[in-house]
Amino acid sequence: MNLFASLIKLYRSNGLKTPLEDFSTEILVNILQENSEIRNQFVNVVLKIPGSGFSVSSQETFSFLENGRSFCRIDMIFRNEESICFLENKVHSGEGFGQLSNYCKVLDGLKQHEKTYLRFCTKFYQDKAHITEHEFKQFRWCNIANFLSSWSDQELIRIFLEFLEINKMGNSTDFTLQEILALENFNPALSKMDAYLDKLKPRFHAMFGESKMAKNMSQIREHTRHVFWKENLFGSHYSELGVGFKFTTYPHLTVWIWTPEENPKLDDFKKLLADFNEGFNDGSTYLELLKPMSDFISSENMEEDIESWFVDAFNKIKKLAELYPGLDWHIPVQSV
Repeated sequence: MNLFASLIKLYRSNGLKTPLEDFSTEILVNILQENSEIRNQFVNVVLKIPGSGFSVSSQETFSFLENGRSFCRIDMIFRNEESICFLENKVHSGEGFGQLSNYCKVLDGLKQHEKTYLRFCTKFYQDKAHITEHEFKQFRWCNIANFLSSWSDQELIRIFLEFLEINKMGNSTDFTLQEILALENFNPALSKMDAYLDKLKPRFHAMFGESKMAKNMSQIREHTRHVFWKENLFGSHYSELGVGFKFTTYPHLTVWIWTPEENPKLDDFKKLLADFNEGFNDGSTYLELLKPMSDFISSENMEEDIESWFVDAFNKIKKLAELYPGLDWHIPVQSV
């Protein structure tokens, strides 16, 4: 497993909240501090600031006595004799209220520097066209990954690039030929998936109750899947039963059960996972039945065979409800 992914998992397993953006920022700072050539090229190429002899630091505080605040803490600061640049990094969160405007005001007061710059790095593009001071520019984590790839022979950078990929922060916005061809077939494929899901819903509702489905592309973009799901499957805490198509690595049919670790029924659910020897489970919160879609390519009755797989998976979940009634399943009585 990737070293940095293991470390952040260790923090979280001990109940410590370490935002991904802070963790990623500190790794990047260390890489840049250790190599002046990479550091200066990063400033020139990624930050698009001329000059050399830059230093880099992180999490510095600057006095700021407005909007009920007494200071601003900046993610990364780059300096040389004439210039200073503030860099704010985000991954899953958005800009804090007035955050970039506050940083502009802090930079306004740094009269000792001839040139001042403000930069904003995100995982996904965020529109900040209203920020115009201090030669403001935006870029994404994938731009950092593309830049660092020139030094991927260095162990620390190689592991960091893997970490960015694991967290979907290193994905380039350059289209490959394969991706362009895939886009040509995206809408027809999506329509076919919708047809399968619509056909499965009546049986699902009869066996498990009402379901929900995302009304936009968030499931595809954030979770690489096209699905519907039932919430509050068992117990008094949140749990879900999901059905659909999953695209990680290669396309799969998927039926899963998930609940967070806070669920009071977690110990009972772990017992279910320990006894169930099909599909994949993490031994704690997640059970998934999977079937590669490629397995159906040679099928003479693909539609029927795909539907049959889903129905069989539904029956397996129903059987689990019968075997483990102590979980307090919230599904139609006649189905248990």
